[in-house]
Amino acid sequence: MSPLTGRLQSANPQQASMPRSTMGRLRVRLNRARNLKGPEILGMSNCLVVFTYEGKREESSVKVNDIAPAWHEEVTFDKVPYPPSSKISITIVYRSGKTDEVLGVACPGSNLWTTGNAPPQDRWLPIATKEGIYAGELNFHIHWTKTEVQYRPAVRLLQRGVLKTQEFTRPLEPALERAMALTSGIGSTVSRKIEGMGRTQKRVTGAVLAAVLASGGFFLVVPAILFLPVTLILLGGFFFCSFLALPVLTSFMWVLVCTKPVQSKVIGPLVERLLRYETVKKVLTSE
Repeated sequence: MSPLTGRLQSANPQQASMPRSTMGRLRVRLNRARNLKGPEILGMSNCLVVFTYEGKREESSVKVNDIAPAWHEEVTFDKVPYPPSSKISITIVYRSGKTDEVLGVACPGSNLWTTGNAPPQDRWLPIATKEGIYAGELNFHIHWTKTEVQYRPAVRLLQRGVLKTQEFTRPLEPALERAMALTSGIGSTVSRKIEGMGRTQKRVTGAVLAAVLASGGFFLVVPAILFLPVTLILLGGFFFCSFLALPVLTSFMWVLVCTKPVQSKVIGPLVERLLRYETVKKVLTSE
């Protein structure tokens, strides 16, 4: 009996209650079959199972002259999202030489999967022909597990820096959580009010808006030209102060970004979305 081998790569999973789709590894354990109906082509009794997910195909070993075959083999698919974007297809095939005859198909949904640390559960699943006629049963289990993204050394070094910074920012986290909740609430309120104003008030035309902006720019540019030396001194002072304040501002932004509330609600989801792009993934990870 040759074991099944799966050929897909993977990323990062979570439990069944996760709100966002996350990547992981899917293992399908094929145990045995029963009550298989005989093939339509006489003498075709060599049986195998074909697994298909998102265009990727794997086959079990062939059981010769066996209408109640037992495999005890496993196939692995990587880069499988949870919740899944599609169902896995399990097809029983009778093979004779170069001729294949499909006996039946089953497409178990994610409600039949186990995830994370939950123990895999063997179950019987009926298979059916394309006309929907019962053709036998398969015993199997499907288990989806977490796999970690392998980041490049520079990114891992950055992660360690974030964790070290969080050791010092822990006392700030409750206040930051409240501030983020308050900001989110204010943003939602303002957004609703602006939306309501847009529905009830007359829209400002593009020409009027352009005129307002042009007049504002005129009243700013003319004094700046008339008092050019003062303008240059003010600009120089602004850039000099900005240069002096840059280390302080950079340190403040680093501390803010490293805090757990910002990491979990902003940075984490942002990185997760960016990793869906192959170019970004090649830059950040060693996969």
